[in-house]
Amino acid sequence: MQIREAHSDDVGGLVELWIELMDFHRDRDPFFTRSADAHERFGEFIKTKMDSSEAVVLVAEQGGLLIGFSMAMVRDYPPVFETARHGFIQDVIVTERARRQGVGKRLYEAILEWIRLQGVSRVELEVATTNPVSQAFWYEMGFRDSIRRLTLDLE
Repeated sequence: MQIREAHSDDVGGLVELWIELMDFHRDRDPFFTRSADAHERFGEFIKTKMDSSEAVVLVAEQGGLLIGFSMAMVRDYPPVFETARHGFIQDVIVTERARRQGVGKRLYEAILEWIRLQGVSRVELEVATTNPVSQAFWYEMGFRDSIRRLTLDLE
């Protein structure tokens, strides 16, 4: 398995992996239902991140196939905090057939190295409360609860 930066030829495979994750989440929470053009919009979004100096998209490739990807960026805090910037892990996605083989951990370690090179020392992420597999992974990586985001649907 190889971890490398994504390039434009990877966009189709990245979209497929993202759809797999979104459908996994949708089965647990209807909020994650994709819009009709979600795959196109995600493709555009990931391209902008690939071209940004404030973000990185990495892929895990095995036998010529994408089996996972990770994306992270550097974000600014409001100017009221002493710590000005932080790394934000947007996604770590591993296709179901490649899970529990260390792919996610390798993607995470590569993302963490990129974040360190950006000169930031705090890393944040969001994890769906309906996904205990992801929660367990992130706790294993050393993350802890910090702020809990609550939601209210007004429908």
